[in-house]
Amino acid sequence: MNPRTLINQASSLIAARIIKDSITFLLMLWLARTDQSGFGLLSFGVGLSFLVLAFLDLGLDQYLLREYSKKQEPPLELLNTLLRLRAFLGLALTAGVAVVLALQSYGLNHMVLILGICLTRVMESCAESLLNVYRARGRQVLEAWLSTAALLAGAAFGALLFLLGRGSEAVVLFLVIYAGLRLALVTGAGLRNGLLAGVTLRPLFPLGAAGLADHGRGLLVLVAVYLCGTFFNRVQPLFLKQYQGLTEVALFGSSYDLTGGVLSIISLLILGRVVFPRLVATLGRSKAEFQAVVGAHLQRLVLVGAALTFFFFLRGGPLLVLIYGPDYAGAALPVQILACSLIPSLINNYLVLVWLAEGRYRLLLWSHGGAALSSLVLGFFLVPPLGPQGAALNLFISRAIMTLLFLVAAQRSYGLLCSSSNLKALAGPFILMGTYLGLAGWNFLWAVRISLSLYALWLWTAYFRRDLMKEE
Repeated sequence: MNPRTLINQASSLIAARIIKDSITFLLMLWLARTDQSGFGLLSFGVGLSFLVLAFLDLGLDQYLLREYSKKQEPPLELLNTLLRLRAFLGLALTAGVAVVLALQSYGLNHMVLILGICLTRVMESCAESLLNVYRARGRQVLEAWLSTAALLAGAAFGALLFLLGRGSEAVVLFLVIYAGLRLALVTGAGLRNGLLAGVTLRPLFPLGAAGLADHGRGLLVLVAVYLCGTFFNRVQPLFLKQYQGLTEVALFGSSYDLTGGVLSIISLLILGRVVFPRLVATLGRSKAEFQAVVGAHLQRLVLVGAALTFFFFLRGGPLLVLIYGPDYAGAALPVQILACSLIPSLINNYLVLVWLAEGRYRLLLWSHGGAALSSLVLGFFLVPPLGPQGAALNLFISRAIMTLLFLVAAQRSYGLLCSSSNLKALAGPFILMGTYLGLAGWNFLWAVRISLSLYALWLWTAYFRRDLMKEE
């Protein structure tokens, strides 16, 4: 893959994602400013849907993408089986959520909204399975066009409901229409272009367990890994709902969305959908080349993460208040805590893909299990007394534990810390943040100016001048 192709694919997906996030953000912002309880309810519903419907994703999309990237012909039996399983299980889990909400005496309006979010997750899960064929065949640009078309249609209906005075209902309807139309367009375009020849959701029964036989061990480990990862990333709103209230859920949700939006674009779109197929292809050619690619991308992530951490640590709080309003001033400290977790998160998300490409399932299982356990234990100690700050600190500690485990494994496998260029990349965050923290007590503005100047000078001498960031 030449640099131009990589840039085209990544920029197409990023543009589509930015449009989606912008529209979703505007709808959610309107809701946050006009109905804080409604915003908290939707944040709770999203967190609940991620936990309950994690059984639909189970980490299988990256596994499917890896299989497609290794083979010229996609494993249709595996894909068809997983599509049927996701459709059946998604509807069953949504029905189960409805029963639980009814037993908890939720109002009909709240139940409909939460179930709408769950239905959205079901349709998105099925669409993601099909889109793995697009990505393995280098059709990310077509994916972006189809997603944008569905997005604009959903946004039109959502905006209409907002004009009619419907707040949270407008957001949920937008999500449902977007997900349903996207699934339909992806299926139709894939069949028309021959990408999905032989793919079918019918018959729903039997589920075709034989199609999973050759992938059993890897799939089971990834299921456990994904559930643990979803748990420690999404359990915080449930702790807050249990021990605090919807206002605290809204404060944490806003800080999580502000920092997590950028993180998601880098991790999901660039790494997961563009870089990962390339990692798989490189692994099949040469171990030395694979190690070089791993180190080069890790350097870039550290550099990007340092800049993002610096920005959100300093300006994340004021930016959040500017966007969401003065009622969200209490989210300033959670934003700073989550900003410190950006570099660990980028490293974790990237090395997960590296280990998946190599098939190192045991390492993935132990690392995610340790992070999930720490999140569960710390949640009972941090969230009740500290509220949103405790939830953010819980998430940061869990991510840091995983980073430590991953870096030890990466050092043993590739000797990353023995490379001078990798050590220079790791020095970047310390130069930027260390200089600022050392001078902030003297003068804030000069601390920012000096730290940024030293970081820019370091980038020039360590990377750009010596061309260490050239295409590997």
